[in-house]
Order: sequence, then C-alpha cells, then structure tokens
Amino acid sequence: MVQAASTFRKSGFNDEDAATLAEVAATFQNVADTALSADDAAASIISQLRAYGETAEWATHVVDAYNAVANTQAVGTNDLATAMEVASAAMATYGNSFEQVLGLVASGTEIMQGRPAQVARGLNTIAGRIVSNQDALAEYGIIVQDVNGNLKSTYDVLAELKPKWDAMTDAQRVALGETLAGTNQYKVLSSVLQNFDSAVTATATAMNSAGSAAAENDRY
Repeated sequence: MVQAASTFRKSGFNDEDAATLAEVAATFQNVADTALSADDAAASIISQLRAYGETAEWATHVVDAYNAVANTQAVGTNDLATAMEVASAAMATYGNSFEQVLGLVASGTEIMQGRPAQVARGLNTIAGRIVSNQDALAEYGIIVQDVNGNLKSTYDVLAELKPKWDAMTDAQRVALGETLAGTNQYKVLSSVLQNFDSAVTATATAMNSAGSAAAENDRY
C-alpha cells in the first residue's frame, strides 16, 4: 500500500487520492492472474487515468474492466494492462473509449497470444492510417467522418469494415489491409477483424463490469 501510494504521489495525486488509488492498486494485485508488483499496478492505473483525463474515482472501473474481460475472454489481466498502457493515449485521440480500446486489444491478443504490446502498437498504427487513407475505405462505402465532420472512432470504423472484410477476396483483403496497417502490422488488423465478435463482447463486458474486481477480491 505504501509503495503504491508513493507512486501515485510522485505522479501528482494528492494524499487522499493516492490513498484511494493505492487500495485500488492492491485490489488489482489480488485479482491479477499473474504476479503484479505494486509499482506495475499503480503505473497501469495511472496510464489510463492520464489517457482519458479521469479522476481517481474512475480507477475502480479500470480494474473492474480488466478483471471482467480476463474472466470471460482468452486473455489475461496482465496482457490487457500491458497493451492498454501502450495503446490508450494514442487511441483516445482518435475518439475511442476506454472500453472500445480494451475490446480491440482483447480480440487481437486472443489470436496473437503472448504479444499484447505488438497488438497495441498495431492498433495505434491502424488508427492513424485509417484517418490518412479515408479514400481507400470510401471505396467500400465506409465514411470515416460523421455528418458533423467529426472522426468516427477506430472501433466504429472497424465494426463497419468487418462484414465487408468477410466478403472480400484474399487479394482485396491484402490490398486494403496493407493500406490501413502497413506490412508490419497487417497481422494485427487481420486478427482483430477475424475475431471482431470478441471485441464486441469484451467491450460490452467492460461497460458492465462494475463490482467485478471487488467481488473477486472478497473471495481472495
């Protein structure tokens, strides 16, 4: 608790918030499915609070969501935390909610087991290239901006792309995939779209995860 609280204080949180967040970090350590240090638990929580501009009270939702998704999908809490630390800050700037990013991370990591950081980096690349290659998506009837000129989230664009992707030929998938992800991150795009039903499920699970970590922590 002291170690975690110190980490939060160093990150600019006041004494009261640091104490609250240290308790959340301790809960995260208890419910994580692999060993997690106090510093790592605190760092993971801080990364999400900063990425989404949320207050200390929101930290409980972060841990609830990690726990609930890990309990229902073929992915671990540490995989989720690792990927979210890499992906959230960039993905948030493209209009993706915390729950949507978590869903995309879960779907990709279920296919690319043991490579959560690669999935996260791939999602960052895909989000940027979707915006810079809107014409390629328009050929398939997908408009990246809404009627007010605001960018749709990466999650929403990929949700629209999913049924069209399934109907494409292999050549079409490769051509569009390399445009949207590049050669190095094509596998991430392919994995996420192949497993997009899991992204939908994980996103919904994260949104309805309140109390998940507390209940498991009580059993612990």
